[in-house]
Amino acid sequence: MSQQQNSSGLNIFIGMVAVFAGHIVAVALMAALANIRPIAREIGDLLFFAFFGIGLTQLIYVVPLCLWLQQRNRTDTFKGVLIAAAVTLLLNGGCFIWFWTSFPI
Repeated sequence: MSQQQNSSGLNIFIGMVAVFAGHIVAVALMAALANIRPIAREIGDLLFFAFFGIGLTQLIYVVPLCLWLQQRNRTDTFKGVLIAAAVTLLLNGGCFIWFWTSFPI
């Protein structure tokens, strides 16, 4: 029984790491796209909001990952993905609101 619990905890951790690795890739892609000179101004504002709204941007890679894990019946890893996505959404939402209310327009 304890072997199964250890495996369960490890799979939850793997799901969380997968989401945080996705965040790193997403931020790197947004930074690379923001440095493209000809279209930097047009997509710059969109990338700015996507960067600070990573809680919503993560839906692009979290939803397909959840569907894939659900199809393969990997419930523990699925739980880890959901936990990491929820933590990211809540922290990002709180920081985003604090950021925008701190600077008067």
